[in-house]
Amino acid sequence: MGIVDCLEEACFSVIEATNPGEEISVLRARVDVRPVLTDVDMPVSVDGMKLASFVQNKVAAIKLILATGHVAVVEGELASGATVLSEALHGPEVAAAVREMISG
Repeated sequence: MGIVDCLEEACFSVIEATNPGEEISVLRARVDVRPVLTDVDMPVSVDGMKLASFVQNKVAAIKLILATGHVAVVEGELASGATVLSEALHGPEVAAAVREMISG
């Protein structure tokens, strides 16, 4: 079961975006998005850290979950409350991180 399926099974509403530009458009258009799960290392001009910076500066209510397998994430670069997960993600692990974020 994939991450999206697992999150939906855990009763979360999931909005998928295929690239950071699309993610930013969704975040600008919707006020109901709370946690954002994104990869740190993306093969486009806006990587996960730049997206995280946009989110932290523009939409303070949104919590971040960053997935990484190759890029070192320096804790000082992240807003408080951001969570970093191994890129070897499993649906239940992500669902637990989302649940913890929105309840805390």
